[in-house]
Amino acid sequence: MTARARRPTTVAAVGLWLLVVLVLADEACPPEAIRDLVVERAAGRTTRAYVVVPALGSRLDRLAGGGDAYTHASSHLESTLAALEPVTAARDGRIGSHDPVQAVDEGLREFRADEVVLVMHPDGSENWLETGIVETCRARYGIAVTPLVAQAGVTARRPPP
Repeated sequence: MTARARRPTTVAAVGLWLLVVLVLADEACPPEAIRDLVVERAAGRTTRAYVVVPALGSRLDRLAGGGDAYTHASSHLESTLAALEPVTAARDGRIGSHDPVQAVDEGLREFRADEVVLVMHPDGSENWLETGIVETCRARYGIAVTPLVAQAGVTARRPPP
């Protein structure tokens, strides 16, 4: 009996059937819109997702130790993970820093992703884009970084370059 030689699996081949994505989710984006964006990005591939929701709050809230930002982010994370359950093979997440780049750093230390998707609400997209988060993440991580703007019931759109 001869053993069949197994072809080594390359990263490119894995990418054809598996999407491993870190999603940085703006707290203002509806969980269903985030789910729809992940489904669109997956394009039929099995998906493992790690969601990071920044604990956004005012500087005064952070200095005063207010827990409202963390409470809102925690609720949004739970809702987003629940929305992703039927469309992902695995999902997990965490509350991240108020700084979106630091939040991505934290997430990538815990979850090895092939792509980072920055999901922004239309009202907040200019703010995140103005900080240069897309360029910073692309330069820092060397993996695909895709900014998307989401609204419930609306197809995703890429923000202007």
